[in-house]
Order: sequence, then C-alpha cells, then structure tokens
Amino acid sequence: MARFLIPGWLDRPAFLDAMSPAPCGCARIEEAKKLRDKTERALKELDAIEERSAWRCPNYTNRPPPERIDDIGPDQREALRAVEDLTGCDGCTTCPRWYAGLPWVVEAVEAYGDSERGELLIEHPMPSAVLMEAIRLVRRGVNERERYEHEQRIRELEEQAKNK
Repeated sequence: MARFLIPGWLDRPAFLDAMSPAPCGCARIEEAKKLRDKTERALKELDAIEERSAWRCPNYTNRPPPERIDDIGPDQREALRAVEDLTGCDGCTTCPRWYAGLPWVVEAVEAYGDSERGELLIEHPMPSAVLMEAIRLVRRGVNERERYEHEQRIRELEEQAKNK
C-alpha cells in the first residue's frame, strides 16, 4: 500500500536527488521526446535503455518486477533506499516511478485530485473503501512532501540569517 505515497514526491528536487544514483529510464524517454535535435534525442534514448535495463523495469522487460532488491544493481539499491527513507515507501524492487504508474495508483492520484477540487462524489458517486484509503495514502504522501519542503526552506532561511 505504501506505493501510493510515491506520487506526492515525483519530480520534486528531493525525489530527484534520491534517484540520482540511478535515474529513471522512463523519465529519460519522456525528456527525449521533447528534444528537437535528433542526435541529442537518440543519445538520451540510449541512456534511457541502459537505465531501464539496469532497473529491470517492467516497462522495458515486459516482465514482473524483480522479486528481490538484490536482483538489481548497487546504484539502483542505493536509490531505492534513499527513496524509501524520503517517502516511507518500502518494499520496492524496481524503479519507484514504475510503481507510481500502476493503473490503480494513477486512479488514486486522479481521485485525490477530484477530492482536492471538491469533485470526488461527482466523479465517484459511491467511492469504495479501497479507493478512499488509496486517496488517504496519496494525500499523506503529498502532506509529508510539503512538510519536508517547508522544513527544508526554514533551514535554508536560518542558514542565510546566520551568514548575514
């Protein structure tokens, strides 16, 4: 269930820092699609293939995620530990972005957005207890990320004040 915590952190500086030892190949593919220069795009796509292969990403292998964390490389394990420490999401054995892209996680994120806009019951007139729990977990991930970023900003401001 902790997989629902990840979306609240995606593409934020702390998450990207945690992933820095082993970036997500799927994210790199999306970056490559935006490039106009064909050579630059091809190079990014090659990097993405290597990254997806190293993660043993199910989006690349068309197989289930690895059974054990030991089935991926040391850089990927380091990134997973950092993401786990940051988000509280444990038990991942491949790239955290893959888990965030699972259909039921995407549905929960969309329902969370509906909830935030006050439209949950319009889009889901009789939401199940499972969906409500998933929304709660997505919200928890977002709240924890916002708290983390707020605390980081306070530390930065305190450091700036000391140095003046």
